[in-house]
Amino acid sequence: MHLTGNFITTFGYFMHVWSNIVKFREGVLSIMVSSHTPDVGGDPHPDKGNTPISLLEEQLVDKLTGVPNPIVVLTWIQNTEKVFRISYVVNEEKANYAFAMLIEDALVWWEATFEALNEYDQGSLSWEMFKTRLLGKYCPVDMRRTLEKEFLELKQGEMTVNDYETQFNQKARFAANYISTEDDKIQLFMEGLWYEICDFLVNRDVLSLDIGVEYARKREHDLEICGATLSIPKHPRVDRTVPVSSIPSAQSI
Repeated sequence: MHLTGNFITTFGYFMHVWSNIVKFREGVLSIMVSSHTPDVGGDPHPDKGNTPISLLEEQLVDKLTGVPNPIVVLTWIQNTEKVFRISYVVNEEKANYAFAMLIEDALVWWEATFEALNEYDQGSLSWEMFKTRLLGKYCPVDMRRTLEKEFLELKQGEMTVNDYETQFNQKARFAANYISTEDDKIQLFMEGLWYEICDFLVNRDVLSLDIGVEYARKREHDLEICGATLSIPKHPRVDRTVPVSSIPSAQSI
């Protein structure tokens, strides 16, 4: 009888937990359906392949594991917001969809963070609030300052122009105070190029970074055809007197 009683107690607890899981699943599904219910007279069976959760889970956005890498986190945020835009996700539901993309350390951290919130904040948590906490955790100040310094000292080195441009754009997000204008951005980009490429751009009318990159690629291609030996920039980097930039907020990144 004692064993039977323990079995009944354990089974009852299991059923209680399972019931809560089912209710949670039904709640998430109801949110997904309600946010994509067509207008009156529209298609009663919207394309399931274009729902935000399906796009997030496919190739558009990787799941966030919680690696303390500001570039990875900011890229994840940008890709997630891209899905939100093309899926017309309302602000009230963005945070809920984002939670579904957290795994491993990121999921453990968020569950603990969410539990620590008061009831009101839990019920009114917005995407901007979630981003602020996410950036505070996985984009710490010291890492942002390091990336800012790396950006200001970035050189093309052995990279191709395409790779250099990628590095430049990724790290530029952490040095906004140094590139407040398009001209500032162009100047810094040119300073890091190979001398032979930079010298070519100096004599061109570079009105935007995209145009500068296009000229740089063309010069790189011509030099490769000629078999020229390329060298690292010999011109001195312009001294910057701007103080260390303040760490950008979630809204400004």
